[in-house]
Amino acid sequence: MPINSVPVRQEITAETLRVLLNNCAALKNIGQEHKKYFEESTPIGTTLQIICPWKPMGRKGQSFQPEPIVQTTVPLTVSYWRGCDWIYNDTDESLFLNMDKYHEMYSRPAGLQLAQLIEGDLLSYMQVTTPNFVGTAGTLPTTTTPYNQAQTTLNKLLAPQADRCIIYTSDYNQNLVLAGQSLFNPQAEISKQYVSGYVGKYAGFDLYVDELLPQYTVGTYAGSPVINGANQSGSSISIRGWNHGSTTLNPGDRITIQNTYACNPQGEHTGYKNLNFQAVVTQTVSDSSGTLTAQIYPPIIPSGQFQNCYVSGVPTGQGPADGATVTVQGSSASTCNTAFAFQKDAFTSVFVKLHTPSNVESAVIGGQELGTNVYLRSLRQWQSSGPYAGYETERMDVIYGFAAQYADYLSCVIYG
Repeated sequence: MPINSVPVRQEITAETLRVLLNNCAALKNIGQEHKKYFEESTPIGTTLQIICPWKPMGRKGQSFQPEPIVQTTVPLTVSYWRGCDWIYNDTDESLFLNMDKYHEMYSRPAGLQLAQLIEGDLLSYMQVTTPNFVGTAGTLPTTTTPYNQAQTTLNKLLAPQADRCIIYTSDYNQNLVLAGQSLFNPQAEISKQYVSGYVGKYAGFDLYVDELLPQYTVGTYAGSPVINGANQSGSSISIRGWNHGSTTLNPGDRITIQNTYACNPQGEHTGYKNLNFQAVVTQTVSDSSGTLTAQIYPPIIPSGQFQNCYVSGVPTGQGPADGATVTVQGSSASTCNTAFAFQKDAFTSVFVKLHTPSNVESAVIGGQELGTNVYLRSLRQWQSSGPYAGYETERMDVIYGFAAQYADYLSCVIYG
């Protein structure tokens, strides 16, 4: 069958997508349940507001105590368009290209490159949207303690036990193996053994090696930062005490606040006195005369149905005290390694099914064809005019977006 037939085009595209998926460990371990909203007959645009579950507090006793239903949402925005393109002409095809091994020689490397782009985007997104952390920035773990701490953090925040994983680099993996842990790749886990980088299991996590994990550079700061004003709450917080003109916090900087602790996210919201409330800075901010207002995730919620923290030493239900010490994780301007421990529902993704243009040899593969919600469009066209006249052009496209739907209690950074 000639290489330019539509059936072969579909087969090549499907194989390229399989290569892409098998090299995206993080992507395969997050949710993909919102695709249907982007395929409705009435378009919804680029952003879907995901409705979060209602969190009733319940009551004790017989008396009727109604609670209002408060709807909260998080945005899932399609904001990434990635692709891979190449061209060749008759001379290339006749003298240089191996057309019998087209997928192996050309489209497979394209799939690998797209996997690198997608996985890199997702890991960078997780870097700036995961608030909880364990370990020490700048020091790779040499014991199993940080992994156990990550498990404890997710347990205390009521993350489901199933579908947990850790994505880390070879440096982390080497140290974990050197610490004496035997990691196995159970052949019974068919769905995982074909995923690039799968290592084994430890502490309830499936472990994957992924060299695309970005290093993180801490913002520049100096001084003795403290809370600027008592009883603050919400997604912005005023902090004073920075040295004048010396501080710029980056998206991804993580902070803790003196005497402010995480709490059980259900029921009576019991405070954990040995688990600090941790937040991540979401926007770049610099100080003005030693004071700045940082945007953080999750917001500080010290009372009510959605309470997520408990503050010691202040009246019940109030936010942090004025003058409480604020600590930034990691030394000023330092670079550190990061790994991610998370449950599948912490993040979700959506890939848009692109249309099939006319007058080109094309294929759009994904969805029911391969049992995945990731779509890859592949186009081939002979160019009779324009800058590529006389060339066969190949184009592959993916469009997607991510949301941190429950990252505040289902995800944790392991610093290294």
